[in-house]
Formats: sequence, C-alpha cells, structure tokens
Amino acid sequence: MNESKVKKPLKRVKKTALLLSILGIALITTGAVLNALFPLPLPNATQDFARIVTDKNGEPLRVFADSQGVWRYPVTLEEVSPRYIEALLNYEDQYFYGINFDFLISILAI
Repeated sequence: MNESKVKKPLKRVKKTALLLSILGIALITTGAVLNALFPLPLPNATQDFARIVTDKNGEPLRVFADSQGVWRYPVTLEEVSPRYIEALLNYEDQYFYGINFDFLISILAI
C-alpha cells in the first residue's frame, strides 16, 4: 500500500482531533467566564431557613417554615449521619467528590 494514501487519512484525523480539542477548550473557557460574570442567584443562607422558637433552656416551643414553606434547618457536617453522607455520595456523581471547580463537566455523564 502506498504511504501517501495512509498519511492523508491520518493527517485528517489529527486535524479533526486538534479542532475538536480547541473547540472543547473554548467551550469550557466560555462557560467558566460566563459563570464568573453571571453566577446563578443563590438563596441567602442566613435568612432562608426555618425558624425555631426556643425557651430559655433551649427546648423548642414553636417551629416555622421558611419563606417558601419548606422546613430547612442549618446543620454542620458533624450533625449529619455518616450513613446519609455515604448514601448521598454513592448516589451523586462520584467523579467530583473533593474537587472545588464548579465549572467542570463530567464527560462520562454526557
């Protein structure tokens, strides 16, 4: 077989791979910049929780839902059951556990 016939498809594959790589990097960069410039609004963490009225000993007297009628209570990680954390991590996307980059996209999820 002629070497020039083999090199042409290989060159085309390399050019296509390079173009797709550049396009992917451009899309990820654009997404990161747009996320930094126009982040999604997050609820105010200090005011959007359910209210608990307690007595002087800390015993609950009355509870109120938040502004949307949802019962949200602030908790620390130590207050959450380790079984719940394990179940959550097993259910959610394990590829991003411990990564702090919110603009990453899981290629396997696509």
